[in-house]
Amino acid sequence: MMTTQLGAPTGDASPTRRFSGRWAGLDLCPMLHESMYSVLSRFAQRNVLDFTTLRSVLALKSIGRRARSFYLASSDIERRMNGLTGWNWRSHEAGVEPVSLVLVESVWSPMLRHCPICLEAGFHSAWYQCEMLACCPVHGCELVTVCQSCGAPTAEYGFSAALFADPYSCGNCGGPIAGVQFDIASHIDLRFAQAQINARLLSVQRWFEEAEKRCGCLAGFTRRESVLPASYTRRLLRYMLFAVHPWPDDPSSEEGITVLTWRVASGGALRPSPDHPSRRREWSQCVQTQGVYRATLRLLRTAIDDELGGVGNDVVLDLASGRVPERPEVHPYVLAYLLLRFVFERTRTWRFNWSSDFVSIPNEPIATGHIGDRLSRRCVRAVVLAAYVGMLSLVRRERARGHLALEAFCVDIDALVYYCIDRYRGADCGFVVFPGVPWLPTRGLRADKLSVLMSYERLVSAKSEVPAIH
Repeated sequence: MMTTQLGAPTGDASPTRRFSGRWAGLDLCPMLHESMYSVLSRFAQRNVLDFTTLRSVLALKSIGRRARSFYLASSDIERRMNGLTGWNWRSHEAGVEPVSLVLVESVWSPMLRHCPICLEAGFHSAWYQCEMLACCPVHGCELVTVCQSCGAPTAEYGFSAALFADPYSCGNCGGPIAGVQFDIASHIDLRFAQAQINARLLSVQRWFEEAEKRCGCLAGFTRRESVLPASYTRRLLRYMLFAVHPWPDDPSSEEGITVLTWRVASGGALRPSPDHPSRRREWSQCVQTQGVYRATLRLLRTAIDDELGGVGNDVVLDLASGRVPERPEVHPYVLAYLLLRFVFERTRTWRFNWSSDFVSIPNEPIATGHIGDRLSRRCVRAVVLAAYVGMLSLVRRERARGHLALEAFCVDIDALVYYCIDRYRGADCGFVVFPGVPWLPTRGLRADKLSVLMSYERLVSAKSEVPAIH
């Protein structure tokens, strides 16, 4: 339960309990729904602490970008603030750390997102960082990510000099982010309206509490070493998050997302998912997998040919030189297809002919992907199609940069596909998610949100019912 709990200073003599009563502003304890940024800023302002001094007071060493994030590393700061002040504060950011990576990649704003009127009064709610919340529920004004003094984007939401060089100030211009200086009188007035603020933020709090319970399995999507653009990842995770845990006040859904799902009875005994780094399998050992891979490539090549009105049979991608040839005349659809074959078939050949029907997965773990063994035909087809869309996105990004380096495409299949696979009561089931490509041959696999939710619930149930094998 993510609530702010406050109590009297304790007699605990541990290093984190160093309350001495000398700090100013201890009576202005954290409010319900208040963010870590807000609490630290007010504490620093009342005690005239710049970032370096604040970091020293909190005994925080110089830390990397990930460790600075309030979403991913709040527990230490919370514990040390409680030790300094004698509070018994539980921050909301620390409360959702178990699923914060999913939220960061889907609905948490990467930048400080604020209500200027609230910030003038020295208040910022953790829930203002949720991009689904468009307006301040207290004042009705738009929640923004720009400084009201200079118009520059606000800094990343975390413990850094950009946000705390001077409390409530912009790291770009040095002026107040709210446009006017912090006013203690306004802050006191706002505290008298706590009941109204709490009531209006209650539905948001409940949504996040349920997200913490239900969406932990989606963390598997974010743990993989993806090479896809951040915007690609964000769209997929937002879609999946709202498919399994709908936003209460916004019935709209992300458009242009394709989900392919399957559930196929299997003759094998019930077993845990092979979707685990320690259980890499060789697709090439399964004749069915090889056959479905070839058939899917033929379908894909036909669809590309129809979409482009014909592709010349003389198109060849020769990678023997260790680089991707600069050929602007080759359409991204075609180049993505040939490079997809490179990912699946590398070490077998370095030359890929558009018109050739000869394809072969090498006798080794399939591009070291953690996909699993003896999967159903539908699963193989879905993974190959999703990997193609991922490769197409990667090709477009690398071409926009003006340099097609082969190293950029020496990736695992896992880095191109967002998927969940499991065995459930003797059935192979799962789903893949990717931005929609209208002409892709997905017949028989496409799913709506209800099907995604059902697949997700099956996977969660399977993981809870079957003991893991290590």
